[in-house]
Amino acid sequence: MRDYSKPRQVFILAGLSESGKSYAGMFFDKRGVKRLKYVKLFAREQLKENPEINPYKLLEQSDLPEEEQVQRAVRSLKDICESEDIPYCSIESMVKPSTAIALKKAIGEDKVKIIYFEIDEEIRLHRQMERESVDYEVAKRIMLPRDQKKIIFGTTKIKEIADIVIDNSGTKDDLNQKLLKLIDKYCR
Repeated sequence: MRDYSKPRQVFILAGLSESGKSYAGMFFDKRGVKRLKYVKLFAREQLKENPEINPYKLLEQSDLPEEEQVQRAVRSLKDICESEDIPYCSIESMVKPSTAIALKKAIGEDKVKIIYFEIDEEIRLHRQMERESVDYEVAKRIMLPRDQKKIIFGTTKIKEIADIVIDNSGTKDDLNQKLLKLIDKYCR
């Protein structure tokens, strides 16, 4: 029987589009905190059978109750962490508060920190412009519909249940320092 002592620490990353979740996931990954996506954890078995499947559509169209979706993701997480000897990881793109809470309970409240990235819409739009090399209007057409979908799911309410809220309106260096402090505090 497997000893599911891993993961020892999980960061659940949440926020609206261009808030810094993916950047944080990549930053963590380069420093030994494995970057994972919730949707791919949920769809792991199906992706093994059919790598062409769209995990986002699979989750969106799933008729499984949320509790079963979370249990499936947690089994995948624990299997990955044990088989790849991963003590620390981040799970990106949490959109529902209820899913974040259920994940925290299923993994272990002492092992999970829910992190919400807060940033003004104007700054996020300018970052979208920079990243995609587009003008302001195009950035709005790209980002705002994604935000609306996340808002409907309740993403902004995750801030209310977050263990840590990161103001990401500063520079990358500011964010890097905040992320390094999290690694130093929780992953040693």
